[in-house]
Amino acid sequence: MEVTQRLALHRAAAGIAMTALAALVLGGCGPRLGYEVDLRGARSGDVQVTLRLSGFPRDSLSLRGYGTTSSLRLSSVAVDARGSSGFEVDSVEIEGVRVPRVVVRGPLPPEFTVRYHVTPAVREGDAHVGFTGFSFGDVSERSMFATGRALFVVPDRLPGGGTRIRVRFLRPQGWEVATPWRLDGNAFRPGVRGRWAAEDLLGASLGFGAFDSREIALGRTTYRLAFDRRISPGERVRTAAALERVIRYVHDRLGRDPSDRYTVVVMPETMEGDALAGDGWATGQGGTLSPLTVDRLHRFVERLIDADLKSAPNRIVAHDPWVLDGIRELVAWRAVAHAGLADEGQVERDFAADYAAALGTGDSESLEESEPGEGGGGRIAAPLALVLLERAMVDAGRPGSAAAQARGRGAGTPAGEDDRRSPLSGAIRAMLKGGGPVPLAGTGLAARSFWASLPARDQPAAGAFRARYVTGREPLPAESLFGFAPAANSPAPPRGPAVHKLVLAFTGNTHGYLENCGCRASQAGGVARRATVLARLRAKGTPLLAIDAGSAFAEPGRIFPQDALARGEQALYLSMLNAMRYEAVAVGETELAQGFLRFRDAARGSTLPWLLANVRHGDDHIAPPWFALQAGNARMAVLGLFEPPRGRIRDAQYERAATDLAIEDPLEVLRREYPKMRAHADLVAVVGRLEPATIRRLVAAVPGIDVIVSSEDQSVTRTNAEGEVVLEEGDGAGFVGGTLVLYANLESFGIGSATLGLDAQNRITAADINATWLGDSIPEDPTTRATLTRFYDSVGSSAAVQASVPPLFAHDAGRMNGTYVGAAACASCHAAETAQWKDTRHAASYKTLLDVHRHYQPRCVVCHVVGYGTPSGFRIGITDTKLVNVQCEVCHGPGGEHVLKPVRGDIRRAVPEAVCVECHTPDHSDHFIYAEKLPRVVHQTAGAVAATTPNR
Repeated sequence: MEVTQRLALHRAAAGIAMTALAALVLGGCGPRLGYEVDLRGARSGDVQVTLRLSGFPRDSLSLRGYGTTSSLRLSSVAVDARGSSGFEVDSVEIEGVRVPRVVVRGPLPPEFTVRYHVTPAVREGDAHVGFTGFSFGDVSERSMFATGRALFVVPDRLPGGGTRIRVRFLRPQGWEVATPWRLDGNAFRPGVRGRWAAEDLLGASLGFGAFDSREIALGRTTYRLAFDRRISPGERVRTAAALERVIRYVHDRLGRDPSDRYTVVVMPETMEGDALAGDGWATGQGGTLSPLTVDRLHRFVERLIDADLKSAPNRIVAHDPWVLDGIRELVAWRAVAHAGLADEGQVERDFAADYAAALGTGDSESLEESEPGEGGGGRIAAPLALVLLERAMVDAGRPGSAAAQARGRGAGTPAGEDDRRSPLSGAIRAMLKGGGPVPLAGTGLAARSFWASLPARDQPAAGAFRARYVTGREPLPAESLFGFAPAANSPAPPRGPAVHKLVLAFTGNTHGYLENCGCRASQAGGVARRATVLARLRAKGTPLLAIDAGSAFAEPGRIFPQDALARGEQALYLSMLNAMRYEAVAVGETELAQGFLRFRDAARGSTLPWLLANVRHGDDHIAPPWFALQAGNARMAVLGLFEPPRGRIRDAQYERAATDLAIEDPLEVLRREYPKMRAHADLVAVVGRLEPATIRRLVAAVPGIDVIVSSEDQSVTRTNAEGEVVLEEGDGAGFVGGTLVLYANLESFGIGSATLGLDAQNRITAADINATWLGDSIPEDPTTRATLTRFYDSVGSSAAVQASVPPLFAHDAGRMNGTYVGAAACASCHAAETAQWKDTRHAASYKTLLDVHRHYQPRCVVCHVVGYGTPSGFRIGITDTKLVNVQCEVCHGPGGEHVLKPVRGDIRRAVPEAVCVECHTPDHSDHFIYAEKLPRVVHQTAGAVAATTPNR
């Protein structure tokens, strides 16, 4: 999951905190905050925080959290402020996220106390939408982890003069504290050089328990790596070595020191297998770093770079903001490659492919006019521009330099130490030395111009590159990072005339997709439509082989406590492949992500012809390496290969599973197996996940391969369309020499086919390649449709399957335990609102399930009825329709109490965005935007209760 949307709200709140704390970072004497954190009840899931405040004006004071209401859950709030007029606890929306708030009304005494409780172990997600695999904190018998954002509330405005903060921990016996703060007597003092105390407080990652520490002295900083002792000694050594490599790499490339000390709290995964999200600032960071994965190491390096460039003591005010964005991303990924966890060349190709995909129409924009940050292309265009600029400078005048030699490194070779001498690395260090302070004292250091920081001998080439690409005159030359010619329409050298034919039908990356659910904008795909296409191809009489290039299992995603439904769907999908008569199925990334034992059990149950030659689990083969198939007059040997992803995008579950696997170079395996295959077959085919560059390598080394079917087509080509430069993503199918290359790139939405013309020697002499989109124009195969219907009927009668789909709002006790009565009970008092509701699509939402026979599918039903899974809510199979459709109580909560005693306080008037996005998720409602959709359902009639009215 990219880091796509996981932790989005938490990270948004983190960004808000770093900008909203401008009033809190001044030094000197002023207000005082003393926190006492009682961890003695932490093992039971409860931490009490006592905050003593002094030195504040007497009017009201607002204390707010800098984590979201999901990650900072306040309870049992009490205020001891003699003479004040009370307090209230609520939440406030800031830049699209909700944060908790405590408002203490004046007049305030000179000193007062606020007590509250927090829950340190908060998993991201819930039982309905699933857990993401991340947690904001953790507690066990032996340790605890939390961030400052998950523990502390801070005044949102402070008077001039600065703030002094002290934090004291009451710990269980034997627990030590791993914190970036300085110990002052019996308490800790956040801050750097007496300043930035609030930022240090909130940006900290805190570990409690037993730790094994080691230190690295580098520049003016001492880095302390504090390892939770639950991590094995061998794993500590491996992780420490990787962290030290990236720390030294970043220091060498940026030439900066974050602070005099930098503490890294290294934690394992939680008992549930979650990764701890952690946090970071100038004085340190922490979270799950063991076992170390690409995503975890990359996040670590990003935070380390931010400590050098963005945290308050070290803020760089960029002369060229896009360059700073590019440095952050490029240096982070090169550091990961330097540690051996990624391939630098593949990372660069990932940038290029993502850039081409984002560019779309080919129109390019000036990087120099783009907004800084992620929204301004900083994660894609900026680092790509720096890579291409570096190459342009090397090619122009320094072909023998270390950077030029680095370009020739083979795949999988870590970045070398000499790239620090490249013109780009030198310019980065010169730029970050700075041109002096910015006008507003204390807000950062002004960077020099990037272009002026380049060596004089490289400036002509850099100037030409800037004028052509950085200004947006042309798209960046992303295609230059691939360096191979497109495939041809016919084999070289040409072969004899075709005397008979063979059809290859191929799919890949289908991810167990049975059929569209009816919610998304695109309704293409599904096994019933695919079965129709295969039946039509077979009906033409030409021999046909159906092949899948891998990742037929569902993508690892949200984690549900019980998921009998997912297991049933996976088994059904594999049986559908059997029914469609697939002759070869490669083991891909999602199969390997299941882990060896789970995949083996699923594979045995499916009886599918799995293939994989270059991956082992210990002494065990994952699947047979190859076998031969008869198709008409030809015999084809099919070999399964898997090239592991080595770039920016890796699934965390696959990475964890891959640590137990031995993956051999596909080329070495092909060389070993090819003679055996050729001895048993007329045609030799390779199928699996293989990058286009690797495919060229295989063909060059073993030119006798007849067909390669791959699930990975990453490439970029440059074309001219009506005089305009256009970048196109994806390698095209065709012949590379005498080898036919096919890409299974339609995923679950289509199926590819190639009609092969074979000459008298059974060599491929021609290929007619087609792609069939599985849209509404393709009818469903009746037999497959009947099988799906029987499955859904069985789901409706299975208590275990229904229990695997939890109710909405599972964390809300009121919704879980309240009594649902149905819209008819509301209509007598709220006739106008009921009439308006009947004109919305919510009022007919259950019919949409009936129309497509999904009324037995609990994953669908839960969002189309009232209270599914609760004691008084809808149940599958009942005939009473009073709780069908999206009714009043889905938005406003159970109405049983309100019907008996209709007062304002016993019904929820407000309908915040969090209610809507329980069902309108990206998976099910990919075009949903709350602000745009709300006016379509909000009650606008006279006397109505507006959905946006705050609950009072």
